[in-house]
Amino acid sequence: MPSSTASAPSDRREDHDRIAELATRVLGGGMGRFAARPPDRVRAALGAGVLGLIACLTLALGFLQKSYCVRYGWGVPEVYWKACYSDLPGIAANHPLDRGLPYGAGSVVSEPVGVGMLLRLLGAFIPAEGHARLQGMFVAWAVAAALLLVVTVAATVWTCRRHPEWAAHVALSPLVVTVALVSTDLLGVALTSVALLLWSRDRPTAAGVVFGLAIASRTYPILVLLAIGILALRSGTLRSWAATAGAALVTTVVLIGGVALFYGTATLTAYQSWATGTAQLGSPWYLGNLSERPVQMGTLTLLTVLGWLLAVAVAGLIALGADVRPRVAEIAIIVVVIVLVTGKALPVQASLWLVPLVALAGVKWRDHLIWATTEVLAFVAVWLYLGDLSVPAAALPKEWYAVLLVLRLAGLCWLAVAAGHQAWTRRAPVVEHDDVAGPMADRPDAVVVRYER
Repeated sequence: MPSSTASAPSDRREDHDRIAELATRVLGGGMGRFAARPPDRVRAALGAGVLGLIACLTLALGFLQKSYCVRYGWGVPEVYWKACYSDLPGIAANHPLDRGLPYGAGSVVSEPVGVGMLLRLLGAFIPAEGHARLQGMFVAWAVAAALLLVVTVAATVWTCRRHPEWAAHVALSPLVVTVALVSTDLLGVALTSVALLLWSRDRPTAAGVVFGLAIASRTYPILVLLAIGILALRSGTLRSWAATAGAALVTTVVLIGGVALFYGTATLTAYQSWATGTAQLGSPWYLGNLSERPVQMGTLTLLTVLGWLLAVAVAGLIALGADVRPRVAEIAIIVVVIVLVTGKALPVQASLWLVPLVALAGVKWRDHLIWATTEVLAFVAVWLYLGDLSVPAAALPKEWYAVLLVLRLAGLCWLAVAAGHQAWTRRAPVVEHDDVAGPMADRPDAVVVRYER
């Protein structure tokens, strides 16, 4: 067993980030030789507080970016030219949220049950009608988003015990500015972050319950669970993972099933829409629509399912074959990205799912910013492209939208490759430093695949 002193230099090289180092100099730099180091709990609490405040300021920039629509409304084409679109005002305009969950007759929202419950809660704080109702809904979501963002940052700080500064990836991500207020995806992101925190503290059943709540709000946490399962296979901790997956399944079924007892199959509208949906904005298959050769629905569904299988296969090859066991978030990024770039739809807000994973994986800021740049460009492009519905002469031509769509897909692939490169090139005797590992931490490998060169 190598000593900690022997492996320390390798660990420092692995975790070194030049951009992060420059940022800490601006904030005062690292600790001096004779400075007293505060307890880890104190450091985490201070870090969570400071980064939570910074995250709120970042979100405030997003609110400011969408302030035109808050003042003048979400009408077409202004909502596109000002890039201030949000799902929330449309939901408030079309659904009487003060009459129970939005799955009743004539008022079915195409959102999972967890989101429906949140919408019902927000609906209790908004005016009854008019533009004030739309404003109220957007502002209510902005407040809820700020709370969820703080939860996400705090959970990331408390999970990254060795590197709490990595949570700055969440607090300062450009995606918080552009897409955090577009839809309710932050609910699933926050719940998934809390579930990973519980898993990291070796509480598999509690983690499973929160994963179940996250899955009932967004589907992607299933992918994070799969990533954990692959690494649990390598570490011989499938029993702990089974407890988490089982608790997640029971929680999801109980929650969706309980609501379905009152509202019927309307609670499954979001999943039915996916099953019968065609290629949507952001998807690589939407390029067929742009070239007037749309992919047929049956073929599209098959390609999407194959994308899930490909994601698991690639993640498995890396997770089981790497010289040193990869971090959970590295494998999760690979799985989520492959599913995103092969899916039926890739809305601008979907990339928000990856932000906490980028932090937990310790991805370099250079790679984060390269990816985020393509996301920001795609964010602007999609609204200019949609402007063609009202003012074609001033809209972004579909050919340019196709270019920026491909650029965004390339940015996502860049992020996945960066995470995969970290996982694959880590070499022994580097000590495993994965704060998310939880029950897998310090466990010897049980299943490893070796490839002949």
